[in-house]
Amino acid sequence: MAHAIGVSYDTMLRTLFTNDVATGSSLRSTYQVSIAESGLDPRSHVLVRLAALASTGAPAELYAWQAEMAEMYEVTQQEMLGVLVALKPTIGLARVATAAAELCRALGIEETGEAALPAE
Repeated sequence: MAHAIGVSYDTMLRTLFTNDVATGSSLRSTYQVSIAESGLDPRSHVLVRLAALASTGAPAELYAWQAEMAEMYEVTQQEMLGVLVALKPTIGLARVATAAAELCRALGIEETGEAALPAE
């Protein structure tokens, strides 16, 4: 049985179950439909989805997918950092730190040295 976008449900479920979002062409078209239906410009859409990933504690594979979309729509690393900073008072430091680590891995930013904590 085909889904509305021409992909079988079992294929979509298998793709989601294995977190194979980086190669799921059906999910790419679904993403573009989501942008169109949201009424947001693509860059805002990427940033909103990043906020959702951070807020829900999403798996690493989804950050890789979002980083790919960010690059496609020319969202800067500074803008993505801005989203995480804005979320800190709402979702807490632990979720933001986890999201930042996953986003760094997805963007190919390596951890170097010790993180400096701001003076209190």
